[in-house]
Amino acid sequence: MKMQLNIYQKWRYFLLFSFFMLAVISINAQTNNASNEVKFNLLGLAIGLPEISYERLLNERMGLGISAALGIKNDNVSSNVYKFMITPHYRYYFGRKYANGLFLEASATVLSDDAEQANDGGIRKDKTYYGLGGGVGMKHVFGKGLVAELLLGLGGKLNKQPVKDKGTDLGLYKRIGLSIGKRF
Repeated sequence: MKMQLNIYQKWRYFLLFSFFMLAVISINAQTNNASNEVKFNLLGLAIGLPEISYERLLNERMGLGISAALGIKNDNVSSNVYKFMITPHYRYYFGRKYANGLFLEASATVLSDDAEQANDGGIRKDKTYYGLGGGVGMKHVFGKGLVAELLLGLGGKLNKQPVKDKGTDLGLYKRIGLSIGKRF
């Protein structure tokens, strides 16, 4: 008999694994110049998907973080079908200053959306997906630790199912952000 995990158990295992990996890497990282950042995505708020992010800067070139977004129902914004999105990420910085300038991001995501099902006669259902993605961004740190960041990213759903919402689902999700925050 096959033991089948429900979606919530899978989600818990994924989060537990992500937090474990963050902890292991943080313990092994150089701590003499390490610092933290907390950011809020203003663009996410405008499109109905407010997001808050935490990033631990391991050294001048690397950072580990996690972002959490929660979808807000808004009749004026019909493009947002996401219910939530949790994204642990790794960043590599190319700037001359400490964790500043151009960066590349690799991420894993758990997301849930609410879309019409192709095989269920147009019935809307919540679906939870796991995905891997990447992105490119630019970060600038101003005096007293004020941080501004721009991020453009794209990822693929690993457990894609036939979903239809205003066309065909290609199995992709996007990450966009214009964030402000504080480094401490």
